[in-house]
Amino acid sequence: MSSSLKTVTLALCMIVKDEEQRLERVLQSSHKIFDEIIIVDTGSSDKTKEIAGKFTEQIFDYKWNDNFAKARNFSISKCKSEYWMWLDADDYIEEADVEKLKQLKSYLKNEYSEPDFFILPYHYCKGKDSTTKSLVLRERIFKVASKAKFIYPIHEIVQTSGLKGVTIKDINIYHQDITLESRKDKTKRNIKLINKALRSINYKNDLHLQNHLGLAYLSLGDYKKAIKVYSKCFNECVQREVGEIEQAKYLTKIAFCNEKLENYAKTIELCLQATAFDPFIREPFVLLAQSFYKLNSLQKALFWYQVADSIPLNVQRSSLDASYYNHHVKDAIASIYYLLGDHRQAYEYANKALSLAPNSDRLKSNVTKLKRILKIA
Repeated sequence: MSSSLKTVTLALCMIVKDEEQRLERVLQSSHKIFDEIIIVDTGSSDKTKEIAGKFTEQIFDYKWNDNFAKARNFSISKCKSEYWMWLDADDYIEEADVEKLKQLKSYLKNEYSEPDFFILPYHYCKGKDSTTKSLVLRERIFKVASKAKFIYPIHEIVQTSGLKGVTIKDINIYHQDITLESRKDKTKRNIKLINKALRSINYKNDLHLQNHLGLAYLSLGDYKKAIKVYSKCFNECVQREVGEIEQAKYLTKIAFCNEKLENYAKTIELCLQATAFDPFIREPFVLLAQSFYKLNSLQKALFWYQVADSIPLNVQRSSLDASYYNHHVKDAIASIYYLLGDHRQAYEYANKALSLAPNSDRLKSNVTKLKRILKIA
């Protein structure tokens, strides 16, 4: 795009507390996009505000009141730009996406100013190589004139009813997984806040909060409590006549917990129910395959892995684990063919898996081993 084109103004709105270990990375990776950076500090005792001061003078103190939505809405209230965007301290933006966001600002000013908000892919990452653990779409950029506001005291989202949104699938935001101990502390805090909200009149039996309560127990490995929460969510969906896709989502999550508890027969039963409701996501098919594999029924495991392999990623749906959509399924198929003695098919799928994760030493070793067996030069 021509450098002479004008751009809309865009503000970054963040809430932070004790983020000295992470804040500089997100601001360093993204500050060139924004016309103003608004940092709301909810009670830091470290160097968070000092680090923020390297990038902005707009730093505001906010007395914490167990309500993330109110804190975020306070940050929005300080915005003087035409659009605002939210990020967390453990997010970051890669250089290619920074350039795309700059182009979007120009496009909005000159050609495309109608939408009230934009939805971008959000990658939850883990490990030193920043492997995507799960991928969801999140409402990310909002027109100030839309008067959009956050709701929910915990796991807050923006209320978008009555607003027009557009999804842009090639501008990505990344969320880097924090350390295990920090994650446990954060999850335990979240459970307390979710339960507090669910006890209130405004959020009693709220599916959004119950879903996140289940995810919290899942993160802690408390699968029995997660099953109890997700079962309640499923029953709520049935009673409210919520669509079959939502019902399938909760059945799959209950199945996931049962698989972790080695209740394979129950996992299979639940997954078959889920696939009847929604046959267009991989998760229940992979869980079926894994359960049959654990029961040493290799042919059935192979069948369900192959069904899963035929289903493409749909980022409109939430997934339990992004590994269902990368090299792991093809790697599992290769392993089963190897166990069944079909080394030619094993080699084919091992190569396919390696093509999706070319830096994996384990996958390279698998291909080398199969080449040796098949006497391929």
